Amino acid sequence: MDRANLALAEYLRSSGHEVLLVGHDFDDELSGEFVRKQVPRYLGSTALGERGLAHVGRRQAELLVRENPHARVVVNGANCGFGDINWVHYVHNAYPANDGDAPLWVRWKERALRRMYRRREGRALRAARLVIANSQAAARHVIAAVGVPESRVKVVYPGCAPELRPASEQEKASAREWLQVSPADRVIAFVGALTWDDNKGLETVWRAWQNISRDKRQRYVLVVAGGGAKLKSWRERVAASDAGDAVRVLGFTERVNEVLAAADVLVSPSRYETFGLNVQEAICRGVPAIASATSGIAELYPKEMQPLLLKDCEDSEALAEVIESCFQSLAAWNQRTRSFADQLRSYTWDDMARQIVEIAAKQNA
Repeated sequence: MDRANLALAEYLRSSGHEVLLVGHDFDDELSGEFVRKQVPRYLGSTALGERGLAHVGRRQAELLVRENPHARVVVNGANCGFGDINWVHYVHNAYPANDGDAPLWVRWKERALRRMYRRREGRALRAARLVIANSQAAARHVIAAVGVPESRVKVVYPGCAPELRPASEQEKASAREWLQVSPADRVIAFVGALTWDDNKGLETVWRAWQNISRDKRQRYVLVVAGGGAKLKSWRERVAASDAGDAVRVLGFTERVNEVLAAADVLVSPSRYETFGLNVQEAICRGVPAIASATSGIAELYPKEMQPLLLKDCEDSEALAEVIESCFQSLAAWNQRTRSFADQLRSYTWDDMARQIVEIAAKQNA
């Protein structure tokens, strides 16, 4: 969401528009480039911080429109209830709760926050003049789960960075040296947050990896990149297993490009994913990506790539079979992936931003 918001802001600024950003945190590199209104997270609380963001955002929007009736206001989901353009990257009212493994206090807190987010999201989306969803799946959720009229919902897929390219042999060798992976190893990458609800599907990946690792003729290395509440427990679980040094749990890392350079395949069996930038980035790096058939990016998979889509994101045996099948014809999958990557790269972040601006302009016409 942050990457997409920045792309829209940069496009608007480069087109000669003044842009006001309201948010909790801003990258230091943005200093001086935009007019900014920073909202603190009161007492370090997510709930209080979100309420503050909604209040300040609405107040700034009202002042802006009062000064310039032609100004447009873009908000994300439940972040603010101002009724102009709501750009949805995630739908709380459609998200499946699955926190049974979490401590009791975490479950209570998360359920209270979910109720709050769903109420606020419903009010914000139903009040919007225009809702922009980042996939057809997200649009269906907005219409069916929230009750927004279909006529007010448009789909604009996230863009892509043209500079994302397949790794060179030198990059691949360097990345594998960093991860202490040999050239003969098969590397399976997982990129996603390690949350209590396991939305990104690491549990399914773990079971699938254990399944294929029974074949001792080939060494399969699992690289997990992502932080979150379950990072410590996953590290402990891996240490207590017989995985040896065949699993790397990196935690949060800014070196995802290197993880992808080292990888032979990415796995992303998400339970809920309105798009899937991790999958898009892997494909653009030339890495075949196995994803959930229900994810937003699956809508873009061409026919020849669809065998890599999982119908059941909980089915570790099916995932293991797809991984093994992919490795058996890796050269062919690499070629198909590169063709798909060319298609994705042809639609840039600027193209995405331009499409949003054109939709908003037509609405005003």
